[in-house]
Amino acid sequence: SGAVRRAPSFDGRVQLRQKCIRANHYGYNCKLLGLVLVESDLQMPGFILGNRYRIEGLIGEGGMAQVYRAFDMNLMRTVAVKVMHPELASNQMFVKLFESEARAAARLGDAHIVSIHDWNWSVYGCYIVMEYVDGLNLRELRKHQGTLFPHVAASIARQVCQALDVAHGHGIVHRDIKPSNIMITRSGIVKMADFGIARVQRGGEQPCAIAGTKRYMSPEQASGGSVDRRSDIYSLGLTLYEMCGGRVPAQREMERWVPQSLAAAGTGSDPDLDAIISKCTHPDRRMRYQTVRELDYALAGYLMDFGRSRGALDFETFGAKAPEYWALAFGGSSENFIRIDGAVTLGRTARADICLPSPSISQIHAKLEPKGCFLYVEDLGSSNCTRVNGIPISRAFCMPGDTVSFGEVSLMVGCME
Repeated sequence: SGAVRRAPSFDGRVQLRQKCIRANHYGYNCKLLGLVLVESDLQMPGFILGNRYRIEGLIGEGGMAQVYRAFDMNLMRTVAVKVMHPELASNQMFVKLFESEARAAARLGDAHIVSIHDWNWSVYGCYIVMEYVDGLNLRELRKHQGTLFPHVAASIARQVCQALDVAHGHGIVHRDIKPSNIMITRSGIVKMADFGIARVQRGGEQPCAIAGTKRYMSPEQASGGSVDRRSDIYSLGLTLYEMCGGRVPAQREMERWVPQSLAAAGTGSDPDLDAIISKCTHPDRRMRYQTVRELDYALAGYLMDFGRSRGALDFETFGAKAPEYWALAFGGSSENFIRIDGAVTLGRTARADICLPSPSISQIHAKLEPKGCFLYVEDLGSSNCTRVNGIPISRAFCMPGDTVSFGEVSLMVGCME
């Protein structure tokens, strides 16, 4: 007829989404109803989800969901919101997996487990609201730092052991231990994330549909057999092996694979850690550590030689890889910057190694020190605090591109490779 077709209004799109989500929730296929899910507006900064969470930006994406940084306007705090992909909302299996993640993790209260705050439905599908972890996962850490020093890898594994001990104590087997599910905060605390395929264990072992990440699965899990807490120990052993420079097996190698010694792999490791990894990754689960407490005890003995114990990573250097020098740039300028080659103090008086004569900066405001591929920043009891990307810190690892504020003076972190 030549009439111009108008795009549906925003309210119309919301109503359409709501019909689709309701249909999906009750097990109907949207295509049969002649409805089409409209592309999400969640990536628009400032969008309000559930009349409560202001979306600030996308921070990650997986096969099942997208994760956004958001601000909880009720409790006035930064959170992470994990939103299921709309096309999966019609699949009841994925919806149940998503819901099980929220329910499983919500039962586990521990400093080394990412906290769950809320689970709900919206016109965009179901979503989980969780603690926002300001830091990196292990995969990202290795990308920046390369192979980790063995004692650092063992320290990280001990904190994962604490998280798994809590989960196993509740009868929950994680089933997807891998580097991308292990987070490290800027203050050096390790946190376990993503209980999306966790299962409650009843009466010992449990039947298992094949789910998880193949490269990090135990032989029994990869073959679709029963799994128990020893399956998580196998996956953690593989993760520890990879942190120290070992090569995790390809899928075609899994049935007959045994880990090569780290010394033979050229990582400079030692037989004690090799023995721990070999026991974790034994094909016969009866020959592995039987509990994560046993593994934790073995790692504690190994770390005694380094004078380390479980807790934050104490801001040590993660590995040998490091830039030539670090820089703090004024206004993002590549020409006007302060070069940092070693540990220095920053303040407004001549007693500080770096003097910035601003009244908002304390006399000795902060300490800065290169730590491998990170710049360590510590506030020294300043009156106007130190912030990293707008968040007040006492101590933190910083990366190139971060903004560090000392009082009212903001500088961008950079480095020369």
